Amino acid sequence: MKIPSIQFKIILLSLTFNAVVSPLHAQAKEDQIMIDTNGIMRWRVDSSELTGFGVNYTVPFAYAYRNGKKLNVDLKAAIDQDVYHFARLGLDLFRVHVWDTEISDTMGNLLANEHLELFDYLLLKLNERGIRSVITPIAYWGDGWPERDGPTPGFSHKYGKGDCLTNPDAIKAQENYLKQFVSHVSPYRNIAYKDDPMIIAFEISNEPHHRGAPESVTAFVRKMKDAIRSSGCTKPIFYNVTHGINYAENYFAAGIDGGTFQWYPTGLGFQKELGGNMLPNVDRYPIPFDDVLKKNGAARFVYEFDAADMASTYMYPAMARSFRTAGMQLGTHFSYDPTFLAPYNTEYNTHYMNLVYAPRKALSLMITAEVFRNIPLYQDYGIYPDNTSFGPFRVSYESDLAEMVTEEKFIYTNHTDTHIKSPEKLKLIAGYGNSQLIKYDGTGAYFLDKLGDGIWRLELMPDATVVDNLFGWNDLTRIRAMISYGRHTMKINLPEFAESYSIESVDWRDSIIYREVRNQAVELKPGVYLLMAAQYNQEDSVTLESKRKMKIDEYGAPPSDLTKAPTAFKSKRKSVLATDYTFLLKPFTLFDPKSDSALVNRPWVRGSKVIGPSATDSISYLYIPLDGLVDPDGENPNAEPFGDYTMRYYFGDIIESVKYDLVSKKALTLKAYTENNLSIPIQVSLIMKDGTAFGRMIRIDSTNRKHSIPLREFERVRPVIMPRPYPTFLPYYSEAGNCEKLDLTKIESLQISIGPGIPKEDWDKRYEVVIGRIQLE
Repeated sequence: MKIPSIQFKIILLSLTFNAVVSPLHAQAKEDQIMIDTNGIMRWRVDSSELTGFGVNYTVPFAYAYRNGKKLNVDLKAAIDQDVYHFARLGLDLFRVHVWDTEISDTMGNLLANEHLELFDYLLLKLNERGIRSVITPIAYWGDGWPERDGPTPGFSHKYGKGDCLTNPDAIKAQENYLKQFVSHVSPYRNIAYKDDPMIIAFEISNEPHHRGAPESVTAFVRKMKDAIRSSGCTKPIFYNVTHGINYAENYFAAGIDGGTFQWYPTGLGFQKELGGNMLPNVDRYPIPFDDVLKKNGAARFVYEFDAADMASTYMYPAMARSFRTAGMQLGTHFSYDPTFLAPYNTEYNTHYMNLVYAPRKALSLMITAEVFRNIPLYQDYGIYPDNTSFGPFRVSYESDLAEMVTEEKFIYTNHTDTHIKSPEKLKLIAGYGNSQLIKYDGTGAYFLDKLGDGIWRLELMPDATVVDNLFGWNDLTRIRAMISYGRHTMKINLPEFAESYSIESVDWRDSIIYREVRNQAVELKPGVYLLMAAQYNQEDSVTLESKRKMKIDEYGAPPSDLTKAPTAFKSKRKSVLATDYTFLLKPFTLFDPKSDSALVNRPWVRGSKVIGPSATDSISYLYIPLDGLVDPDGENPNAEPFGDYTMRYYFGDIIESVKYDLVSKKALTLKAYTENNLSIPIQVSLIMKDGTAFGRMIRIDSTNRKHSIPLREFERVRPVIMPRPYPTFLPYYSEAGNCEKLDLTKIESLQISIGPGIPKEDWDKRYEVVIGRIQLE
């Protein structure tokens, strides 16, 4: 088969990506979006449901801007590259809390400076890709994080968040600023934000923490809303309703159109990668004030969410499933790392997201966007493990896999053996690793887009390797992830390429100008290629209509300066090996305070520490002083309190190689006591991979002794959801799991709860609990 090169004939052809883009039209007196009586946002033109999914991204402001300058980065070129990633992943929404402190003065006047100009450029590039925006004009933040704040000119710097919510002068400044901000005319688009159809809504401010009289909260929100409306803006106006849910009625009394929500189901700031199955943490997103939302016909938008401190890929589609069940139409992940900062993960070290450096996580976001577009609002899929398949989607903790399979799209985040019934109908394949259709031993993402009969475009990303702890105390002196451009074998098992196909490099990153492939396998470097079957007719038109024009040779990865592939980062924890029969006779240590306390997931407590060993005791202990069992919740003061302090320790990685030997163990033992002569009950439980927990109450006192609990006496208990999620109104206990009895081959975490069984009248006492070694014997 000999096909003349067609590279230059099709260099300007465009690709169709996933989102549907409505026609751009002038803003009418009535907004393009209406909200029906059920709080569902709809396109006015045809009453269809509005959906959208994307990311937060911050290059025009604060840390990203400042350090881009420090690294001599062309920030507009950086935006071009990252926005291409968004489009490549099928994202159709963008959100950011604008750093008002950098673009305003103390009276709220808008400053025409480089931050604002760069923001307008970003919006231009998003608009060119068909990506809409929800903008939060006020952040209340300084410009420093994770560094110190600088001397910015704005009202937020002068007053701070607290005074901005109550000080009359600060409130006037915000009114002035909001009106000017939404009236700002972009020099790139020649249209005011309030009239731009690609900006679909405004969220007044980022995470206001209201306190005080309810009527003052309503008055504040109404003034902010009225300031925006005074400009002639007719777009939906949202307000954050999760930071102080006792004011829910008061927010909507001010006339807002919808509420904004966030979700961090794995907590924030663990400083290392979390282990264990976190799918039970995202079974549901129940809203305690749902009746208020329904009564007011309020729309719902997720402005931030992430499975923080996780490098895994299975969480995001499951979170999106629960968001849709809760009525969320729009969602944006927090936060996409600018590619120039991604090697260091310095901007928000508890988060990590980038297509080049975290390809599998980015593919998971690609699937999440499809969840928002395809899963019906308010449909309930049950609890884990019964909810791992929903619509065309599947998630798996055991395989660290998220997957979407439809007739036209096949997207996956890890090796998968899913059978594709009709591969000839596919128009998009995006993945990592091996599947029925693609075999690839590189460590980057790949995308295959069908341009026409017999012709596909292959985009192959660089190899990505994590070389250090992603989630620690990071800075620009230490690289956490690297990319390289190694050559790897790719085998493409598509029906039209069964006999042979031609391949040619489009972007000149590889030396393959033209080659015929007869065994379906070819060695490739990262880059862009065209694959052409024998039946392809080069005279056919392969131009596909799209509002996201992309050059056929467009590519979104930086060069690598590595001369060889980097060495992957490996955890220092190693699985225990059972070398002989004596393992059956020895106690097996699940938790040792000296080596494992830093890995315990628990609420921070002042004065907690590891003590020992001593001259009289050869082991160490974890000391936990508690001034009561209830922490007041300022954001949910009317909630029923839980008198409980729980900590969880994941050991699944160290027992993997010996898990079948553990069945010989008959008891769980632990050394524990109290420091202040109290006798209290504590609950000790073992949590299995499916979220089922089995445990037992024991009583400890001031005597330091070894407690032994026969495993046959363990009963099913409700585990506390750990890490504790945010917002704080989310459930305290998990209902996940369906195992009827404890199976030691499936355990992966230990949980200790101080609180169950302690009467309410004793919740405010001081408890000083000391936990020693925990073993299976």
